[in-house]
Amino acid sequence: MELSGLSGDARVTLNDETLQLELPDLRLGELNPGLAIGPLRFAGRYRASLQRPAAGRLDWQRAETALLGGRLWLQPGSGDLAAAGLDLPLQLQGLQLAELFRAYPAEGLSGDGVLDGRLPLHWNGQALRVENGEVAARPPGGMLRFHSPKIIALAQANPAMKLVADALEDFRYELLSSAVSYDEAGKLMLNLRLNGRNPDLERGRPFNFNINLEEDIPALLTSLQLSGRVSETIQRRVQERLQRPAASPTEEKP
Repeated sequence: MELSGLSGDARVTLNDETLQLELPDLRLGELNPGLAIGPLRFAGRYRASLQRPAAGRLDWQRAETALLGGRLWLQPGSGDLAAAGLDLPLQLQGLQLAELFRAYPAEGLSGDGVLDGRLPLHWNGQALRVENGEVAARPPGGMLRFHSPKIIALAQANPAMKLVADALEDFRYELLSSAVSYDEAGKLMLNLRLNGRNPDLERGRPFNFNINLEEDIPALLTSLQLSGRVSETIQRRVQERLQRPAASPTEEKP
């Protein structure tokens, strides 16, 4: 991950066998595991015994970040890591669908809309999972455009697929909602409901889609890191090499 703009105070207290860490206002300009997140702000306290420093109690008064033009946050709360784990009821508000498509480009797919929802996170000490999460677009909806030569080619021999492809060429949705789950192995599962119409297709008759999607998030973040950073590194090194003065014929080269 890349970190930038980290600032804040940390107060550490050792009292007999107890460790206490206070973070009254921790700020992070950006966290980038492949997708830019931030700025982040956190205020809270952590208490644990020195014998089991990773099994303490976390209390937070503020935990929030910006993401994709919107906001993610936790209501003030607390949790005991020594118990079964830590429940983190994450709320999301105002995420821009257009920003999502820019950050995670899919061939031929674009659109707009504003997303809100909730993601009940659970940390078991080693990994995160999400159960019964929900994300939905705000009324009145938005627009999706999907133009893929591969889908069009497949649709030539399949009338039902052609109808779907034609509908999604310019789809005005009224409902976009999804159930969200995420397991400890990093697999994200979305059960999408998409209702709307293409105004230029069959007099704008309604279409209702149910779509199941799976994504390996660690693999996706690795892909985004590579596509977003390796190319920049190569470009920078080439520029540095080109800007070096040429070696003379008698100069010993390394």
